[in-house]
Amino acid sequence: MHPEFDSLTATDGIEILDPIESRRFTLQTSSPVAPSRATTDEFPYPVDIACEIRTGELALSYTVPIDVRSPDGTHRDSISPPTDREFPPGEYLLDLHAPIKLYVRVAGSLAITADADGVTVEFGGETAVRIGARSYHSSPAETITVPEDPRAMMKAVTAFSSTLKTTSPERSWPTLRGHPPRVELGDELVIPERLEPPTPASPSGSHRSTAVSTPSHRSPTISGQT
Repeated sequence: MHPEFDSLTATDGIEILDPIESRRFTLQTSSPVAPSRATTDEFPYPVDIACEIRTGELALSYTVPIDVRSPDGTHRDSISPPTDREFPPGEYLLDLHAPIKLYVRVAGSLAITADADGVTVEFGGETAVRIGARSYHSSPAETITVPEDPRAMMKAVTAFSSTLKTTSPERSWPTLRGHPPRVELGDELVIPERLEPPTPASPSGSHRSTAVSTPSHRSPTISGQT
């Protein structure tokens, strides 16, 4: 279960929906857009899904913290209102700390205006904009059914790692470690096919973490017991 992208109907832009957290976030654009599926490999941080649109501007209806980064994730600047900032032509990664974690990758110049009414990012003309989204995943997204059998429970436990966004050391951050699936008692073992272990991180490099909170431990949610 991943975030979803869809075009707005009342105005120009896209809507990002997070079915796990029941959250939504909108990005308004300077013209009508139709998001198309894009690869997640171009983002230096883990994302669940990515899309591409073409626009000359993105607008947020309210202010959220934004970090301006290089494509490899190196921090360049932080945006907080009120401000008017300009960045020369180049490749940028915008790190949006929104209700759904968002990364915006774009090539071009940047003109960022942030005030109490929201944020506007202009790119100096229409260009390809890639948007990656990741759910904060603080509640169970799937349910595993297990019978009263220790071996079945052991198999269920092996599926808990499927909620990790990365296997690198940065998985200690809560935003990169999703909530384990819910466990219910039943007649037989049922593990949803979507619960697949994450791909091991490359020894030569790992994802940079953008979280700033202290790591916390989440326990699996177990129901059906008395």
